[in-house]
Amino acid sequence: MKRRILVLLIAFVLVESYGQTPTIKWQNCYGTQNTWNTGRGIVETENGYLIATGINDDVGAPNYHGGGDIWLIETDTLGNKIWESCYGGSESDGAYKLISRNDQYYILAATQSTDGDVQSNNNGGLDYWVIKLDSEREIIWEKCYGSPGNEAPRDMIVTPDGGVVVMGRIFNSGGDVSVLYGSNDVWMFKTDSLGNLEWEKTLGNQWNDNGVSIMLNSEG
Repeated sequence: MKRRILVLLIAFVLVESYGQTPTIKWQNCYGTQNTWNTGRGIVETENGYLIATGINDDVGAPNYHGGGDIWLIETDTLGNKIWESCYGGSESDGAYKLISRNDQYYILAATQSTDGDVQSNNNGGLDYWVIKLDSEREIIWEKCYGSPGNEAPRDMIVTPDGGVVVMGRIFNSGGDVSVLYGSNDVWMFKTDSLGNLEWEKTLGNQWNDNGVSIMLNSEG
């Protein structure tokens, strides 16, 4: 009986899947000639959409610092670009995730910079970089987190108290990282609503460990 029910359910799903063909309402391209412009996030705004990507060409994008910046592009509801700006410093900076909450925006990024928009203390190498923007896309606060070596951000969530929890990989201890177990570990940390570090936790063993994503459950 169980086998028959399973076959019927699969058949039903297939019929439903093939019965609805998506239709493209509009499409557009955003990028530069010499940059690998990888899309890192998109959220809906009151005017249309806000897209996070990267740029390392000095092609006139506002506030470009050099070395590779975070590039935010806002479009209307039909995909026409209506605003853009760059965030970063003179070294390499890149976005990993964009989150919208209560008309404010959070960007999970990585940075090697110590100038420009990166005014918080860089621990060395490639740090986690979290930026909070207001409704006008102006920086409310920005903070660097990590060790004297390189870090690799993976995911971020906004918590009910207005802070963030960030997860990624670490390869060194020191700085904000209290423990390293092996070649590379999973590292989590939480901030308060102003970006101040509340706690940090290393997860792993003596070999290679990697996290992919995090979510908020009923227990926080």
